[in-house]
Amino acid sequence: MSIRRRRVSELLSSMDDPQVAVLLDQVVSNARGLESGVYLDFMAAVLFDPGLDYRRRRDVYEAMIGLGFVDNAPIMLETPDRYAEFPFYDLEDMPLGVRRAKARTRDRDLLIRLCRDRDPDVIEILLKNPVLTQAEVLRIVSMRPQSGKVLKRVFCNARWAYRDNLITALVLNKWAPTGLAMALVPVLGLKTLKDVKQDRTLHKLVREMAARVYKASLIRT
Repeated sequence: MSIRRRRVSELLSSMDDPQVAVLLDQVVSNARGLESGVYLDFMAAVLFDPGLDYRRRRDVYEAMIGLGFVDNAPIMLETPDRYAEFPFYDLEDMPLGVRRAKARTRDRDLLIRLCRDRDPDVIEILLKNPVLTQAEVLRIVSMRPQSGKVLKRVFCNARWAYRDNLITALVLNKWAPTGLAMALVPVLGLKTLKDVKQDRTLHKLVREMAARVYKASLIRT
């Protein structure tokens, strides 16, 4: 995983914006013909690991629009977290350093409570905790509202990345960054694609991406 991501980052740094635009559109458009891990490593490198900085992503977005790749171009847009009134969290008054330390605990009840933390660094430590199970990670990804920064950390985590149920939960969470959700749509199963394209709580761009991938998948079959 880390080698593939590093190679993608090196490749992108050697290409100009139009070349990256063409490559990105080709990879996303043909994602269902690729091994899912390879595709998701590519997208993680493009978006987050270390990814393209804001200026470069904007330039690639404009290059994609100029080349006519309007459907996939919004993946490059950096969308800010939506404002949300988060529900009461019983540990939120605890200093951040203390919460980070407690994220290393083996106390399962405390870990479950910490899953509600909105600081991405606390969640990063939690994700590396060997006591944490997939059920808790799914709780983090499915939480509504949820911080987009937290969802990014789950997607980029080497231990939990690319598990089908977590990817599905991330796409179905309306609080997920739009570009990330769009990038994950091509690896969803047909039933989930159908659910996503009909889910009016999700961003229009995510629903439209799901409709395109669903239609193309039916044609292939």
